[in-house]
Amino acid sequence: HSTPGTGMSSSVHGGEGSDVDSDGDEGKVSHTVQPRKFYVHKGHVSHAGPVTCMAWGQGCKTFCTGSTDHTVKVWRTWGTKLVRTFEGHAAPIKCVGWSPNGAMVISGSEDGEFRLWRCKGLHGASQAKLVTSMKMDGPATGVAWCNNSEHAVLSTASGDAPLRLFSNANNWVMPGKPLTPERALDGVSAVSMSKAGTILASASRGVIDLWSTDPWNIMDSLSTGDETVVHISWSSTSVYLAAVTASSKMHVWRREE
Repeated sequence: HSTPGTGMSSSVHGGEGSDVDSDGDEGKVSHTVQPRKFYVHKGHVSHAGPVTCMAWGQGCKTFCTGSTDHTVKVWRTWGTKLVRTFEGHAAPIKCVGWSPNGAMVISGSEDGEFRLWRCKGLHGASQAKLVTSMKMDGPATGVAWCNNSEHAVLSTASGDAPLRLFSNANNWVMPGKPLTPERALDGVSAVSMSKAGTILASASRGVIDLWSTDPWNIMDSLSTGDETVVHISWSSTSVYLAAVTASSKMHVWRREE
């Protein structure tokens, strides 16, 4: 169905009465698709605690993982070889984001601390140093980079300004410029940047705001029916936006040109 005023059509999957095939297993959703050929690569990432988040590096030759063990680790994709460990957080890692140019990684932890690491060397990570860090008022929930690697948006679950623009134009000085609308004062639960870096999606209080990045302002808002959104993601073409809620419902919107 259409979402009035948004230029996007939506559908909802999951939960009681859903038309998604669950194969009779609670919490398991299956989809009938015709996949392209995939090559299965098996590997193992080693942390002292569960992995909570991950992000791809430039060209997908490396990726990084965050864990409840308070560390961020960088891995070579093929062979799953450990390249680098970032240490210094005092709480479980909740989000990581690798800049599109491969030069920087931002990590956020449960105590609200964000750290910016500048990378050099093998695939941008064999050598790294901490550039800056800061603590925000609430637990970290997301990092979203603009495609030019000059700006990043940081989000937290609570605080006076749970959505902030962090910029190279300000020499990466934190805390950055507040972006948060009034309705998000209780916190932002998730963020996602479109592939072209022109639209930021931020979730709060059952509403997903769509931001233009030049200039920064809210273009439209999408309703999730007062559901708490736990994850949002743009498709690679930026045509579809998907949101998953705490009650396991999935909302999908399609941009209508």
